[in-house]
Amino acid sequence: MSKLLHDKIHALKRDTILEAAAKIFEEHGYQTMKITDLAREVKISVGTIYTIFESKDQLYMAYIQHQIDLFLEQLLISTPTDGSADEKLLHFITMRFDICIQKHKAIDTYLINNPVFDYVLTSGEANPIRKIYDYLASLIQPIQPPEPSRSPIELAYLLEGLCHAEVKLWLNSPAVDLAAKSIPLHNLFLTLVKENL
Repeated sequence: MSKLLHDKIHALKRDTILEAAAKIFEEHGYQTMKITDLAREVKISVGTIYTIFESKDQLYMAYIQHQIDLFLEQLLISTPTDGSADEKLLHFITMRFDICIQKHKAIDTYLINNPVFDYVLTSGEANPIRKIYDYLASLIQPIQPPEPSRSPIELAYLLEGLCHAEVKLWLNSPAVDLAAKSIPLHNLFLTLVKENL
């Protein structure tokens, strides 16, 4: 078999497994998903799954990375081009929270609360979140004061950190209304940027 054909088959298997895993994660959650159930769903062996994804954690990480790519794609399509930077930042925050609410079963609190999870997800050359930070930095730069105390990319990381903190609070405190947090978080962030804090 040629390398090109082998690579295409491998990519197809990977995408098929990831698609089925996404459905299971989103319907039943990370903890209850079993690789044997996934193999049965996709109609391949457990061994084949493990040749593509070394572990359930690696499969989940691939799922998260794919969701980040989809989020950015949807964000760029749905953001009004004629809106101000402020409006686009609010749109980002609102959409970020809406996606978390829609996919709440797929967000595993054990992994999200684990500091190593963030490190693994955001380290290395293939940092999937970096594209989002770059997008946010492009929105932040025009609203910064003339001599900013922080770079736009630092503030992008700060905004995502604030969003992540609200999501963690919501996951650990069911009474919290995550959707209602968008505007207050947006206002807080704008204050930090405009007052050069």
